[in-house]
Amino acid sequence: MKRLWKYQWLRNAVPLDDELEATMYDLTQGVMDIVIKLFALAQIRAIVTGVECIKPLLLRRVFEDEFKPVHPMLAALRSGRPELIAKYDDLLMPEIEGRLLTLTRSLDSVPQPKPPAPPADDKAKRLAALLEGMEIPRDIAIPMADELLAENPDIPLAALIHKATAYLAQDAPKRPGISRVKRTEWGCLSEEDLRRRYADGPESEAYDRFKQAGLILDLRPLLRAS
Repeated sequence: MKRLWKYQWLRNAVPLDDELEATMYDLTQGVMDIVIKLFALAQIRAIVTGVECIKPLLLRRVFEDEFKPVHPMLAALRSGRPELIAKYDDLLMPEIEGRLLTLTRSLDSVPQPKPPAPPADDKAKRLAALLEGMEIPRDIAIPMADELLAENPDIPLAALIHKATAYLAQDAPKRPGISRVKRTEWGCLSEEDLRRRYADGPESEAYDRFKQAGLILDLRPLLRAS
């Protein structure tokens, strides 16, 4: 049992104590094949139910539910009567082995915990580095990264960068000489004006026109580098 108990795959694994050892012996009568199968099935039950630990009550419930085919055999062993034990000289457990395989496969559908998010300071450094890669000065990128993370701690880096670019566009000073122009007149503006480029073709192709003109920042190399 001491050697077997090392192979726990549970988040709340408990140490082997006298009560657990006595319960396991009472249920299995020391038959090693049953000991191992009960240990494995108990862990599967603990994972599926979310308790993530083995307790005597869990062992008894798993034994009652999953080991019915061998209950008579183990009862004979507990009785100590040779004439009863002789009826079960060979313990065959194909049903239990099949159940063990089925339940093991079912673990693939058990929701796994999400990996822990990177520490806030690490995420802030990565965001600041990405902003600097977009030619935003360091003295602006660092406080901007801290502020964006404080306001949006749970969103991914790509979404944070989108917020940063929207924030910069909103706060950019208006260039002199640019007056408000009706949308119907955008086609008459200078070719360097973004509104002219937008009006130069179908609205659904505006993104492609901006991209061909080199006006779209490709974030993928920056994200890969991070």
